[in-house]
Amino acid sequence: MTPSTTLPNDSATLPKDLAAAPARRYGLIATAIILGASLTVFAVGVSGSVTKADEVHHFGFAQNWARQGLLHRPLFNPIYDSGDPPGYYYNGMPLWAAGLAALWQLTGIHTWIAQLYQAAWYALLLTTTYLLARRLLEPVGALVALVLAASLPMFNAFSVLLYMDVPTTAMGMLSAVLVRDRRYVLASVAMGLAYLGKQNALFLAPPLALWIAWNETFGGQGPWPRRLARLATAGALFAVPMVLVVLPDVLWRRTHLPQSLSPGLDSLKQRASILISSHRLETSLINPVDLAMYFGGLAGLGMLLYVLRRAWRSLDAWVWLCLGLYLAAMTLVFSINTDIRYFMPAAPLVALLAARGLEPLWKRRWGLAAIALIAAIQFVAVLGYTTWRRQLSPSQKAVFAYLRDQTPERSLVLYPGEVLVTEARRPPVWSSLRHAGTGGYGLTAFLRHQTPEEIVETLRANHIRYAVVDDTHIYDDTVQPEQNGYPQSFVEKLKTAPGLQLVEGQWPGMAVYRVTDPPPQTTDGADS
Repeated sequence: MTPSTTLPNDSATLPKDLAAAPARRYGLIATAIILGASLTVFAVGVSGSVTKADEVHHFGFAQNWARQGLLHRPLFNPIYDSGDPPGYYYNGMPLWAAGLAALWQLTGIHTWIAQLYQAAWYALLLTTTYLLARRLLEPVGALVALVLAASLPMFNAFSVLLYMDVPTTAMGMLSAVLVRDRRYVLASVAMGLAYLGKQNALFLAPPLALWIAWNETFGGQGPWPRRLARLATAGALFAVPMVLVVLPDVLWRRTHLPQSLSPGLDSLKQRASILISSHRLETSLINPVDLAMYFGGLAGLGMLLYVLRRAWRSLDAWVWLCLGLYLAAMTLVFSINTDIRYFMPAAPLVALLAARGLEPLWKRRWGLAAIALIAAIQFVAVLGYTTWRRQLSPSQKAVFAYLRDQTPERSLVLYPGEVLVTEARRPPVWSSLRHAGTGGYGLTAFLRHQTPEEIVETLRANHIRYAVVDDTHIYDDTVQPEQNGYPQSFVEKLKTAPGLQLVEGQWPGMAVYRVTDPPPQTTDGADS
């Protein structure tokens, strides 16, 4: 009988150079996908402006941290405060801001550096997703999972926007990869850093701990006493470093921000009641519009096929465990605000399961090409929409440039948009005075009931030097309810208010008013 010349399929029996060749090939393809997607995200990010509320918050705090030094957390100033009081502590988690602040101290404060920094986190997210997929799927399936992750709309949008969800998810997936490799100390550190990115990442820790328990007991060998001893050791290795990483932040919050600590059992019961009675799930987690917007059609098709084909494998059990426990905990704790964005740390697991569901397609060349094409179209569409939403009009850019270059650095500006911080580098007073008791959507909700003369006096009393009117932020308060922006009645009063000087400029759709100094007070003696 002639020996077969066909090489066996089991790579373990192959010579090392032949066995490594396919792995290198898939690794190179994955690297190309990750680098290409990340560079595109960076290019799209720098083509727009930092305009959205939360990203402005994060940008501004990192900016303050870079300027004031990394040895302590600075006050959140001047993003929302008018200078009296001087500021307040920012309750956001420190990982993203501290990393960017450290980078800015080396490079100077530049928006493009922030966008490059965010794109690097996106690259790490894709990398960890792929590494986890390689441990649970065959090589081609892992590449498909990577493509699905790279085209998830929530990943694309929030990698352009300067939000903390992407770094948090990246560190959470890194922890999962390290747990899979039984490198529990590093996994613990990664999970602690994920928590420092955003608190919701911590909900990944319990299912990962359960997976460790399975690995060291039912997945191990030897007598049960030895297995239990390994379990105790592994549990300590996973828990202790995480606690050490998290503890400084918890202690700081206990001292400065006690209200930001996690809710107790009583609060959880209240939230569960709210969740059941208000039907929050109907408007958030299982809302088909939100699901399609955040996950996209390709991942949705993969999950549908996964269920219809009963494509589950034994290794999927832990994936479902992590996904289910995370969703349950998040929904319960954050039942008042169950924005799907807060489920992002578990989203890479959806990409893995969807890739499994799409297996009949990627087993065929035409199917694999179709997946790649649909993913590319979705990727481009989401990035295009995101950058379109981030664009400023020429008039807005010109006005912000005027405020940045032609006004004193600490000039307070009345404007209903946080973009003033990133584009004009000026502190708005829109929301701070709302918190101070003016009510409604900022200062104008209070000023609208004043006469033009009283408006000017109020602006002077609060040290506001400029008021910027933007036609895109005006609403008709005679027919519309109070909202974020300028009431039309308030805009009309500004046009006739004594003590306001209209700054000349070619700014169609916008107007800049400078608050003049009050006339000098005459004394009785001077009048006589």
